[in-house]
Amino acid sequence: DPLNGDDSFAGSSGAPFRSIARALQVAGAGWTITVKPTAPVLLTSPIVVTQQGAPGNYLIIRGDPSGARPVIDAQNLALYAFDVLAASYVCIRNFHIRRPLRNGVLVNTTTSGQACRYIYLVDVSGEEYGENVAGTGTSAFINCRVDSGSPVEFVRMVRLAIGNPRYQADGITGIYFKESSGGHSIISCDIGVPRGQGNTLWDAIGGEPNSRAPGNLGRNSEVAHVVGRNCKDDTFEIDGPNEFVRLLDCHARDSRISFSFVAMGIGPCWLLRSTGVDLRPVGSVGGE
Repeated sequence: DPLNGDDSFAGSSGAPFRSIARALQVAGAGWTITVKPTAPVLLTSPIVVTQQGAPGNYLIIRGDPSGARPVIDAQNLALYAFDVLAASYVCIRNFHIRRPLRNGVLVNTTTSGQACRYIYLVDVSGEEYGENVAGTGTSAFINCRVDSGSPVEFVRMVRLAIGNPRYQADGITGIYFKESSGGHSIISCDIGVPRGQGNTLWDAIGGEPNSRAPGNLGRNSEVAHVVGRNCKDDTFEIDGPNEFVRLLDCHARDSRISFSFVAMGIGPCWLLRSTGVDLRPVGSVGGE
């Protein structure tokens, strides 16, 4: 409870901690950390999640389902709101994230060889994210990246609402993947704001240019019932030699390119029952 709690308390419903970081110090597999929406959770540094869940015993960090969605406010101070660092079997649910310098949620690995698997992001919304620099994926609301060689796989995103980025910058993406192993699901998400109502994303779903396997979405991933809009480049970018990637019932609008398959060296990739409308002009040429 960010208003009535204290980190010296026992951490029960009647005597709650004040900070999520304190709750994580005692939590583990099978635990549920519930955050009450009494006041914004103000961050000066990321909430770092290194604790491991287990199959059938996820570590769950959730906003109280009985009230309004709690706000995680990074105050333009914390690089990320949540940093899921080489953790597995973790669920983050029912939060509104605002003002992280780079990412609302970073899912990544370490040089120790520890993988990051089975991460659920459910009913999370956000706004005012990203740096005002052109880059290669450091700025995104959700950033799933492999920098150490250890796999990031089976990240499941459900009912995300990714709103207005902080800047209209070439380097800001809604959901970004770098060389992930795959098994991802992005289901029933809304990415970007309508043209004229906020800043432009670079991609709604994108990835770092990469000619090596496994590509940005990797193997056996699915994007379904996702709306992406108002992108300077691609709405849906499937980058690199991905395998068995499916886009189903997706809708792109107000962007330069609706669906992009870059360096698709392996495949197959399916695009089914999906549409792109109101393409953004590129100079004197229409959209692509």
